[in-house]
Formats: sequence, structure tokens, C-alpha cells
Amino acid sequence: MKKILLPALLCLGLLGSLRAQLADGSIAPDFTATDINGNTYNLYDILAQGKTVIMDISATWCGPCWFYHNAGALDAAWSQWGPDGTDQIMVLFVEGDASTNNACLYGTAGCVGGTQGDWVTDTEYPIIDDASIAQLYAINYFPTIYAI
Repeated sequence: MKKILLPALLCLGLLGSLRAQLADGSIAPDFTATDINGNTYNLYDILAQGKTVIMDISATWCGPCWFYHNAGALDAAWSQWGPDGTDQIMVLFVEGDASTNNACLYGTAGCVGGTQGDWVTDTEYPIIDDASIAQLYAINYFPTIYAI
């Protein structure tokens, strides 16, 4: 039994590592994206200003994403360390699922692909609807939070 179990566990471990996100210490891929209000952000430009970027890559249909979004951790970080605080960080929310449309960010009306609710109301930090960022960062599950 031990002889079969050990190789099986090793195989599962290898499969898990093949599906991993970017490894700790990796160089974050640069991107330029426009938020839902028409403002453009470039990752490397923000980093060049000496700021840390906190990026929440989620999907509107994702229950754990909705819970995390409503828990307020990013709101608190934005208030304390964002532009109206010490201006040390930039928080970016990225809707990373290509199967949903922009309407899903605002609630169920016109939503294609599913939503947990209104992601926009009372969210002060930028919201970007761009699945290419999730692909760039090798996202395998939502939510994924990066500190860059």
C-alpha cells in the first residue's frame, strides 16, 4: 500500500504545481488596462511611483470572491494607504472571467455569465473588467490576490 500511495501523492503534487499561479518572487507581468470609469492604469508606472499594488482578480459569479469583496479588507487598505490616505498603495479589482459581461459588475440586470450582486456601488478603488490580466497572471481559481 505504501508503495502505491507515495507515487500517487507525488503525482498529485506535481499536478498541483503545474496548475500553480505565478511563484513567489516572480516578476509581475506588466499590463495597461482601463477601468469602468475610463481611467487607464499601467502596472509598471504605478510601481515606478514607489507604490505597492494590491490586485484582486475575481469573477462576478464567484461566492468566495463576493464574500471577500464585502468583507472590506481592500476598502480599509484603500482608505488608509490609498490616495486619500498615505498614498502608498494602489488597489485594483480585476474581473477576470471572459464568460461574463460588464453588466455583471452592476448586478443582475443585463448580466450574462452570472453575478453575486452589485460590485460597483460603494467601491472606491478602480474596477477593471479585463480577462486578459487573469490569463497573464495564470489564474486558475478565483479570487486570487496579489501584492506586487
